[in-house]
Amino acid sequence: EAETSKIKNYVNKTLNFHNDTSPKVDRINIHECIIEAIETLDRKYFNTYKILKDFDPSIPKIIFNRSHIIKCFENLLFNACESKKNNFISITTRINHNIYVRSADLQQVLKLPIHIKISDEGDGIDENIEKFIFYPFVGTKSSADGLGLAYINTIISKNGGFIKLEKEKNVTAFNIYLPLKSEGR
Repeated sequence: EAETSKIKNYVNKTLNFHNDTSPKVDRINIHECIIEAIETLDRKYFNTYKILKDFDPSIPKIIFNRSHIIKCFENLLFNACESKKNNFISITTRINHNIYVRSADLQQVLKLPIHIKISDEGDGIDENIEKFIFYPFVGTKSSADGLGLAYINTIISKNGGFIKLEKEKNVTAFNIYLPLKSEGR
C-alpha cells in the first residue's frame, strides 16, 4: 500500500508539473525576479546563508512568465541551500550578444545573450546521475521527488532558453541562457 501511495503521489505531481506550464507572459525584470526568489529563501532559511549578487544592470526586460521564472530561481536557490556543505551562494547575471548555444534537442544553434549563473560550494552532484539530472524523478536528495530541475529545464526550454550544469573544483553551477525576447509572442 505504501508503494501504491508513492506511485499515486508521483503521478499527481507529474500531472501538476505539466499543467503548470501555461504560456502567459509579461515583460519582466530578471533581477526583480531573482530578488523575489531570494526573499522566499529568506523566509524559509532565515538568512542562514550568504549570497553574493553580481548583477549586470544593462540587461533589458524580457518576455517570460513571471511566476515560472521565479519558481525556477527558487528551486535552484533551495537546492544550493540544501547542499549543506556551506552557506555561500553566488548569483551572476550578464548580457553578451555573442553567446550562441548548440541545442542537441532542437538541432540548431540558439542566440542566447542573457546568462544567469547560480553557484554554490555544496556537496555537488554525483557524476553517475549528472547526465540525467534534468529528467523527472532524478535527484540527489533522498527526501525530494526529483522534479525541481526537470521543472526548470522544461520552463527554460519552452521559453527558448537553455540550462546547463557546470562543475569546477568544489563549485557546482547552473547556467541559464535566455533569449532577449520569445519568438512568436
